[in-house]
Amino acid sequence: MTISLPFSAVGALLIGAAVIGYCTGRFHLRQLWAGLSLGNAACLVAELLSDNRVMAGFSTGAVAVGVWMWWISGGGDGTRRRLRDLARRFQGVRRTAPAGGTA
Repeated sequence: MTISLPFSAVGALLIGAAVIGYCTGRFHLRQLWAGLSLGNAACLVAELLSDNRVMAGFSTGAVAVGVWMWWISGGGDGTRRRLRDLARRFQGVRRTAPAGGTA
């Protein structure tokens, strides 16, 4: 038994659970993409541990697409809000130079 077997089993279970949950109506589209991303990430770890570079490349693409679809389907709304709040703290204030020092 290799070390990558538990990761691939967890990945397959997460992908299967996400698809079944979406097909039965228990998951929304955002939750489907999150489950697919997590499952593909677990499969990616398994493929990296077993030194399967071709399938690791496919899993990397699947994770990237899944995270992107999760983000644009509303999964990152809380993260977006926190990033905007953080960015407001660092916006500069426009100030004019003092006019009294000109000669």
